[in-house]
Amino acid sequence: MLSRVPMWKHLDREDPCYKVELTVEGHAAQHEVLWRVFGRKGDYLATQGLCGYMKKADIIRALPHSRGMLGKKHSAETRAKMSQNSGPATPQAQEAATAAVRKPVLFEGVSYPSISKASQVTGHCRAYIRAKGKNLPTIL
Repeated sequence: MLSRVPMWKHLDREDPCYKVELTVEGHAAQHEVLWRVFGRKGDYLATQGLCGYMKKADIIRALPHSRGMLGKKHSAETRAKMSQNSGPATPQAQEAATAAVRKPVLFEGVSYPSISKASQVTGHCRAYIRAKGKNLPTIL
């Protein structure tokens, strides 16, 4: 089994020097070390699953972000509440929300309505445009 040595987000994960051949037991041991050092519940659950102590459904239920909703459905009352609270109710509120997100930007001497549009036209990533471009004042 090919596994990656644990690393941080800023490193290149696809670099061959970070890839190590591990058995399933070795992979479980790596997660156990991470769990003991950093205390992440996900690493503990990975160890339990790889060792065969827990079933996949139990692990998913135990994950903090799943909140035990696996296989359960919301009641009609809950669905109605969620749909009422799901966004701007009026067109004016929706336009205001859109305007708050879209900020004009000046990049390489050209004005664009948003960073996304500048990214589409120039082919540069949004982070690069954010770093090199200048936000223009918005007129409401």
